[in-house]
Amino acid sequence: FFKQTFNSQFFWLVGIFSGLFAIYMALVSRASYDSLIGTGFLYWVAIGSMIWSRQKRLNLHSGVFGTLMGTSVVALILVKSAFMQGYDPFLRVFPFLSVLGLGFLASGIFGGVRQFWKELAMLAFLIPSPSMLERVVDTTMVTAKFSHALLWYTGFDVIRDGLFILIPNGGVEVYSGCSGVDTM
Repeated sequence: FFKQTFNSQFFWLVGIFSGLFAIYMALVSRASYDSLIGTGFLYWVAIGSMIWSRQKRLNLHSGVFGTLMGTSVVALILVKSAFMQGYDPFLRVFPFLSVLGLGFLASGIFGGVRQFWKELAMLAFLIPSPSMLERVVDTTMVTAKFSHALLWYTGFDVIRDGLFILIPNGGVEVYSGCSGVDTM
């Protein structure tokens, strides 16, 4: 049983995936980027679940070129992560490159990418920074309206004036950083 398991290509791919996941979570934790800890964890678990559910249907045959390309991508990730101190924008690209490298290792250059297109498309949403997203989509007003509605439904005497949420004892202004773009 053990000899068959250790010779299984899927076993090694799961091991590499798990190792990359652990490195990513350690780097994000060290960077103290709280919102990326939660969203990054959620993305990794979702990707792992998607791949695990299709494990029997995956075509795991990679040629020499795919193996070299996948090894190169994973090596690039490991070298870059060894020299990271604090927050680095590379943390947003790390999961995408990890799945891309694993796709190359698993199924070659073209088959690997095509087979994992859903996972790669999903991880592409993790790449843009929240500050870049805030320039494209301003959710501040929606957040102010939603917060006002929640406070009103829970019984608070609340008034909304634009981005200001006012209660009898004071009020707050909803800033773009509070609008939840990072988590969305």
